[in-house]
Amino acid sequence: MKRNIIKTSLNTIVFALSLVMLCLTANAQTKMQNFAGTWILNEDKSDFGRLTAKSASKVKVLTVVQTTSDITVFSGDSTMKTSIQINLSGEHAVQTSSTTVNGIPNKLTSNPDIQLVNDRSFTLRITKDPMSLVTSSVKTYTLSSDGKILIMEYKNTYGETILAGKLVYDKR
Repeated sequence: MKRNIIKTSLNTIVFALSLVMLCLTANAQTKMQNFAGTWILNEDKSDFGRLTAKSASKVKVLTVVQTTSDITVFSGDSTMKTSIQINLSGEHAVQTSSTTVNGIPNKLTSNPDIQLVNDRSFTLRITKDPMSLVTSSVKTYTLSSDGKILIMEYKNTYGETILAGKLVYDKR
């Protein structure tokens, strides 16, 4: 009789702990930090790798809109505009690039793979981006713990050439 009571008590404790851990894990996976805002490239803190600050003209300003279900990152200049919409469940992402060449508008859409690394970081992987002729692109966005700095680390492969660097943004 004592063994049954002890066994039942242990099973109840294990079940309760499992339930608590499940709830904590589920909550941690859906609670992304707030990336929303306007982000200005800090050229002094950035590492452009083999590129120059001028080559980053299309990403000098990032505008991030965030809801409970997704994050959208907007960038671009007068020659090309890009948006990346990321579903926070990690299910999908959509990148849209719009350009106008010789007065003819052009719009391309791709579906990058997304990995939610933690509540302050996510990674996007694109293979064969037709807009920029990149054979692969990996971008990791990381928000500082105080929410005032956004870092975008990138690694773009053009055939056998690799361009990699780190862009640091300050929140406006």
